[in-house]
Amino acid sequence: MRVCCLLAALAYLASPARAQPALTAPLPAPISVPRMQLEVAPALGSTYDGDLYAGLAGAGTYRINDLIALHGAVEAAKARIVHFAGIDQYEGTGDRFAEARGGIELRHCLHDSLCGIAGVDVGYRSETLTGGTAMNLSGAEAVARFGLDVGTRAIRFRPVFEGTSTHHGDTGAVLLGAAYRW
Repeated sequence: MRVCCLLAALAYLASPARAQPALTAPLPAPISVPRMQLEVAPALGSTYDGDLYAGLAGAGTYRINDLIALHGAVEAAKARIVHFAGIDQYEGTGDRFAEARGGIELRHCLHDSLCGIAGVDVGYRSETLTGGTAMNLSGAEAVARFGLDVGTRAIRFRPVFEGTSTHHGDTGAVLLGAAYRW
């Protein structure tokens, strides 16, 4: 009889009606991390000869995990070539380019609102020097970039420095991007 009473008391105490609510409540759904990002950025840089150019860039990323993302970008720019070293055979000419590239981006965050980024892309640049002497400077390119990724969960500001290397020289640029993540 004592054994039956003991078993009945244990069964009553172990029933769901007596369980603690915090232990039986369903777990909340995990917060989804934004994986996709689209960015638009004005670009300011220098050409192979040190002349300034201005353009517009668009980029997208797909985040694989907190550290690694796939990155793709397109950019178009124009430079009015004016040298200041006296008589120049290219005086009054212009340089236009358009490029498409893709690669990997690494991101490390000190806080959700402050991250550092670095990446490497490879792609193709279609470039033409126009004016008195026309030259086609198109070819493959490699781009290294680093910068910041700051802002809210959905809206980010991304100041980035880029260095581009092609078969006919190197260029540098500053991009001041605004991005939307979802």
